[in-house]
Amino acid sequence: MTDAPSSTLPLKSWLNKERQDLRTRVKKAQKQGQELASRLAIANHDDLQESEPSVLLKQLVATEIKMRDLLLSHPAPLMVVDQDTCLLLTNAAARQLFYASGITREQLQRQGACLADFLPALVADQELFVKVDKTYHPGGEAVFLVKETPIQWQHQPARVLLLHDVSLEIEARRKLEEAVSSLEEVNRMKSEFMSMASHELRTPLASVYSSLQLMESYCEKLEATVNSPWLDKLNDHIRLMENTVEGLEGLVKEMLVLEKSQAGRIQFKPGSVNLSRLIDEVLGSLAPLAEKLDISLVFSCQPPLKNKVFNLDVYLVQHILTNLVSNAIRFSDAGEKVFINLGCEQDYLYLEVKDQGCGIPEDEICYLGESFYRASNVADVPGTGLGLSIVKHFVDLHGGALNIQTRLDIGSCFRISLPWAQVMEEQANG
Repeated sequence: MTDAPSSTLPLKSWLNKERQDLRTRVKKAQKQGQELASRLAIANHDDLQESEPSVLLKQLVATEIKMRDLLLSHPAPLMVVDQDTCLLLTNAAARQLFYASGITREQLQRQGACLADFLPALVADQELFVKVDKTYHPGGEAVFLVKETPIQWQHQPARVLLLHDVSLEIEARRKLEEAVSSLEEVNRMKSEFMSMASHELRTPLASVYSSLQLMESYCEKLEATVNSPWLDKLNDHIRLMENTVEGLEGLVKEMLVLEKSQAGRIQFKPGSVNLSRLIDEVLGSLAPLAEKLDISLVFSCQPPLKNKVFNLDVYLVQHILTNLVSNAIRFSDAGEKVFINLGCEQDYLYLEVKDQGCGIPEDEICYLGESFYRASNVADVPGTGLGLSIVKHFVDLHGGALNIQTRLDIGSCFRISLPWAQVMEEQANG
């Protein structure tokens, strides 16, 4: 009996040791389970709290069951493989994919079944094309994006492979590529037609215009010898035809410019440009048109910019100015003003052309800049619908932006913002 107390000591010691070992194993398993849940983007449930080993063990088993259920019930094909790609776990969606691709149940259940034998082209983060029967996918081929997550599976390194079905996205991408290819072909044919039509029209238009000028000269000579009211009517018709030919010639020129710009044959060649002086020159060339329509041109320039030279393409800027100001003149009523403002803000040079004309319907602003598009309220104002698309392209070549603000029956403001670099100062009389 004297030995009894000593014989109980080893038993207590053994129990304490086993309890401590169990706690250690549970904590390790708990940590592995939480890592797996985190890597699979599965929301962790209540954290396991420090408690008796039996409670911890129950919580650990419950967590593992929940995680396994989540894996098996995932709607996308999901597999767990070891380092040799041997299948450790497959969910129902993965088995359905295997069966649809011709792999039998016996092959999947075979000991040591290897994923590389079934899907040799499978690579993480890449698209996987799988031939399947038409019950699985009507096209006979399904496309998956493979995502891989490393985990610990039963104390061994493993990987979770998740296959996202991107068949619809791939089909949409294919159709989009076909549409883009068709659009490029249409644009190429349109460009070729515009180039051909422009060149074919220039020669006969020049001949017609030359003939009209000769007829006008003959009429002047006849007026010196014959007094007839029919000569005045004939002169009126000749001038009308000359105006029509000039309009067609302008259309041909714009078509050629647009065709060259779309084909990338207009080069951006910046150089030193005194912008305020260039604006004066453009306004001078448009003064006869403004006087004819009784429109006043008002130019204002921020004083620091008056004698500055900027790094711009003079040809492109001249075309932009001529188009915007001439449009503002033609869409203004007699007695109104067109304002041209030149200024700078931070790293941008801005040029505004404001008119007091009919404005543009708000729902049509987004279409401005498309070839041959004209607003619904232009009435009988002559134009081709090409000028603004050319302006937009030339502004893009400068790395600038075109902003349009307009209100019906009040007017429009076309603001060009261009990045600029001051090259040098120039004297006013330089």
